[in-house]
Amino acid sequence: MSEEKKGEQTTGIETLAKQYVAWEPHEPFRKQVETALSAKDSALLVQMFGKRIAFGTAGLRAKMAGGYAYMNDLVIIQTSQGLCKYVDKHITNGKKKGVIIGYDGRHNSKRFAEIAATVFKDYGFHIYFFNRYAATPLVPVGILQLKCACGIVVTASHNPKDDNGFKVAKKQNKTNPKNCQSALRIHNITKVYWENGAQIIPPHDEGIAACIEENLKPWKHYEPFALDKDTDQKEIDITERVGDAYFSEIASRYCYHKDENKDTKLKVTYTAMHGVGTHWITKAYKAFDLPDFIPVKEQIDPDPDFSTVKFPNPEEGAGALSLAIKTADANDSPLIIGIFKKFFLYLLYAYIYLYNFFFVYYVNAGQKKIYKQTKKKKANDPDADRLAIAEKMKNKKEWKIFNGNEIAILLSDWAFVNYMKRHPKADVSKLVMIASTVSSKYLQSYATKNGFHFEDTLTGFKWMGNKAVDMIHDGYVFLFAFEVEIGFLIGDLSFDK
Repeated sequence: MSEEKKGEQTTGIETLAKQYVAWEPHEPFRKQVETALSAKDSALLVQMFGKRIAFGTAGLRAKMAGGYAYMNDLVIIQTSQGLCKYVDKHITNGKKKGVIIGYDGRHNSKRFAEIAATVFKDYGFHIYFFNRYAATPLVPVGILQLKCACGIVVTASHNPKDDNGFKVAKKQNKTNPKNCQSALRIHNITKVYWENGAQIIPPHDEGIAACIEENLKPWKHYEPFALDKDTDQKEIDITERVGDAYFSEIASRYCYHKDENKDTKLKVTYTAMHGVGTHWITKAYKAFDLPDFIPVKEQIDPDPDFSTVKFPNPEEGAGALSLAIKTADANDSPLIIGIFKKFFLYLLYAYIYLYNFFFVYYVNAGQKKIYKQTKKKKANDPDADRLAIAEKMKNKKEWKIFNGNEIAILLSDWAFVNYMKRHPKADVSKLVMIASTVSSKYLQSYATKNGFHFEDTLTGFKWMGNKAVDMIHDGYVFLFAFEVEIGFLIGDLSFDK
């Protein structure tokens, strides 16, 4: 690059930085950029403003820091303004239908959710807000229950605890790009759902991105979001309203042995992995009339710093489950469930189904077999989206940690067998299951053997969720979908894992 072009780039980036400082309402983010400008740190300014954070089918995903390349208050305002315009244009009566917004327990997730709610409310949209940490599927569930125009979830990725501190960098004579990144390293994601309850797919992502670019300047100085004093709070804070209806419905549809559940002697150890699942798991247990689980007390409450686990990713297996295994061994519990999915939001009903499942999975001498279990169901395999499952083996020394394909074998059979028991005259050819193309081909073979329909899609539940919606519109009964990355979906109450 010539010196002349370098100079033009520097001038352009400095202009963007000064614009950002003028518009960013949150002081910690604003000061980062002010410090870089004062220090004339061109390298850092290029990092902050050289390429704007892109809006795609997964929404927004980036570290939290000052600048248009990162997640911060101003970027959330701009994104919300663009989404307002797009939804208002493309969904009839979108404002009246409203938007539903949820968030997880990470640093600033609630703040970002409140900013989005503020922008939508000011533009005239009816707001449905989870006024406590919400499990991810409750947002698409709420869209379908309340017939909303769209939904938003503010969450974060599966980063190690060292990357999760929200800290403002100390003042220095010259700002170092590495120092900036370590100062504000929490990742954050904003996911968007359309009115069909599934994540957006093209061309919505491109249309929303264009609307964002057309609405970068804040329309006004937004006051902090709050529940309207003059409005029935139940119409805004729908946390328990959506949750209670959800668990009531799954108990009605999928609890086949409630009378037997209360008498089970199975001890299940549960870890929320510092996430938001405990409140919702407790509701699920009550809905299915199950005895209390054994909690991993050190991890039962939300903790955005992940003080007891280095890398909270369910695919890490034994490393992520070390405290759960210790707790289970101490309580003679043969089964562990750990809900801490990749995006740190939770699907709860799929795992609870398996309390009623009649199969146990063992590995003997390297050969995988499925054994029919006794009616007393003394060892059942619960499962959920991005859920780690571990079972104590017969020798009581080793733990078997299940992978996504193994769990799918159990869940798909459970879903099909129990559906046919309840609907013995159903047209099997009009039942459908879905898998991502990189997952095991077992489901396709299982569908062929039993005569029901199978579809595979590109990787990601945005594709499988929308495919499920399409198949239902074509007259099929959707039973099950999965991806090998421990993601599962049963039934049509939600169209995300």
